[in-house]
Amino acid sequence: MPFGVKTTGKMRFQRFIFLLAICILVTGFAFGTSAIDVRLNHNTLDKSDRSLFVDIEVKVNNNDHVILAGQNYRIYYPSSKLKLNRKDSKSQLSSQKYSDLLFTGIKENVRANGQGAIDFDEDLGFANFSVQLLDYQKGGASVSHRDGWVTIATLKFDIVDDFEKVSMVWGREGLSASYATAFVEIAEWKAPLQTREVNIEEYIDYSLSLSSLTFEGVNYDIAIGPNPATDFVEIKADKTLAHDVKLIITDLTGKMIQQERLLKGNKFYNIDVSELQSASYILDITAPNGNNLLTHKLVLTR
Repeated sequence: MPFGVKTTGKMRFQRFIFLLAICILVTGFAFGTSAIDVRLNHNTLDKSDRSLFVDIEVKVNNNDHVILAGQNYRIYYPSSKLKLNRKDSKSQLSSQKYSDLLFTGIKENVRANGQGAIDFDEDLGFANFSVQLLDYQKGGASVSHRDGWVTIATLKFDIVDDFEKVSMVWGREGLSASYATAFVEIAEWKAPLQTREVNIEEYIDYSLSLSSLTFEGVNYDIAIGPNPATDFVEIKADKTLAHDVKLIITDLTGKMIQQERLLKGNKFYNIDVSELQSASYILDITAPNGNNLLTHKLVLTR
């Protein structure tokens, strides 16, 4: 306020209201609940070693950032096909700030027929595990929405039976409550000795479909997932492609919706399908001359 100008009672009241509004706005930003997505994402399939590696990943939403604190996870998987290898499952967070994975309960070959929520409940496996923050005075890793998907841990599964498709799901209310009441919980560090639980907006389960194709005399094992997908489909080959191939997505009437080129020299491809509507599609991988090499049904959900 300019020097020499007197403030009236009305002006002081207006200033008070203005400052109060600023405080409420700042407080809302400071104490609003953070939102996070979690997903189970394909890492590596090693058929010779009969091992499957799956990443636990988180993503911060809403232009926010979170200082990760303690986390509890619960997953379900088909124990007729997979056995969780605790020894070789590892946290990917800093060992100076976080514990390694702490497993508090693993059950396999559980017969939960009739529950109906999970399609492999006749031979169910489930695991509870956590990552603990070591220093509640200083906090842990800061994760921003700009970081995208951040890997928390990598789980190793031993393959006990061959499969063409396998899936696993998060323990969460509305899906797995009929099996148990333990769900995923992620906390954020706010201040020394102060944490609070974040809001998990989206759970992305894991689904891996295995196929093989032969091109120019070379056989490739192809992993496609997740399925159902949301925004991206990842295609991983067991070896780098020696030639370019085409990827074509059509709807169920045969109309081409999207086309991509998978370039030689790579074995990992991330296909953006975020512009497609929720529906079922057919994904074809073809040689440059148009010969079909692989056909895969793809489901998109939003």
